[in-house]
Amino acid sequence: MCYICQLINLIIKKFILQNIIKDVKLAWIKRNKIIILFFLLVVIFFNISYFTNALHPINYEGKGFYGWWDQSQYLRMAKEISKGDLQSNEYNYGLAYPLLAVPFVKLIKIDPFYIPNLILFILTILFTYKSTKILLNQQYALFSVLLLATATNIILWFIVPWRNSITIVSTIILFFLYLRNKNTWFYYCIIGIIFGINFSAGYIDVLLLGPLFVVSYFRPLKFDFTRNNIIKHIPAVFIGTLIVGLTLFSHHYYFGSIIKTPYAKHTNKLGANDQSIEMYDMSNIFSSLKETLYSYPNRGNDRDPLFISSPIILLALVGIPFLFKNNRSLIIGLVLSIMFTIIFYGSFPSFSGNGLSYHCIRYVSNWVPPLICIGMVGISRIIKENG
Repeated sequence: MCYICQLINLIIKKFILQNIIKDVKLAWIKRNKIIILFFLLVVIFFNISYFTNALHPINYEGKGFYGWWDQSQYLRMAKEISKGDLQSNEYNYGLAYPLLAVPFVKLIKIDPFYIPNLILFILTILFTYKSTKILLNQQYALFSVLLLATATNIILWFIVPWRNSITIVSTIILFFLYLRNKNTWFYYCIIGIIFGINFSAGYIDVLLLGPLFVVSYFRPLKFDFTRNNIIKHIPAVFIGTLIVGLTLFSHHYYFGSIIKTPYAKHTNKLGANDQSIEMYDMSNIFSSLKETLYSYPNRGNDRDPLFISSPIILLALVGIPFLFKNNRSLIIGLVLSIMFTIIFYGSFPSFSGNGLSYHCIRYVSNWVPPLICIGMVGISRIIKENG
């Protein structure tokens, strides 16, 4: 009798359940074939843009954009970490971004950041799609992704290795999490991970994204501080604290102090460079914004002011009043975070018309995906009111 039971169990597992699972997968693919095809086209578009980029290392005997300072240091750090031999003079930027490339140093020697950047780009596209779908519907969601990929220069910050790609992905995920509004431990864990990684990658970005972190984290909480609710936050706090703690420990190990970051070494003969605190000057803000947003002479698609290279984001001005009605804290969080970003980066000489040649627009490009989503809300209302 036992053998018969085992035989029946085997039949159920091997044939019935497998076929059911297979049918479910096929049904899911058939139901979402347009979305799958669309995302495949996005990946193809990324690869075409990547391999045809004029500064791709393959065109310059392995140099290309790795001949630039930031990119050369990302690559150098990834290689040394992969060998377990990172020295203090090689620790020149936050750890999080170079760590992403470590598994691919030997696999893709010419550009180990290719796979991590492709994944980050796909995540940016995915959460832009999901966010717009929550706000509107699938049609507008697909349209938002199309605009993001083709009507902005956002893809450049994933083709050329920049640690800001982490900030871009983090911003749209936080935007999505606010809209999703789930009071679960996993929800809070994602925010904890994002917090830790952004601290490890760029330090200041945690403060600049602060208002968005706050509204995304506390919206589902609804000030319910019961024991069961508080327990959900323990994993998030632990993970965020762990990543931050390990980063601070690396500062102590390499530089002798937990508060001394790699950026402390970014100095010239005068003891400062264009991103050092000594160069912070709020009087630069208005002229910097004018040059970087719209008025500086065109330098080419990857070096144009933001509103010239990505004019579609201006549609967000139409969508904000409509979104504000039901998502007031989200808009307040976004506006405050954007203001903090502008005040901080706009106060440095590197964020200027001349800085466009060095892709200074990357400092504010993390706001492009959520602004696209908000712009879709504006478009939908215009169509509805005139349709």
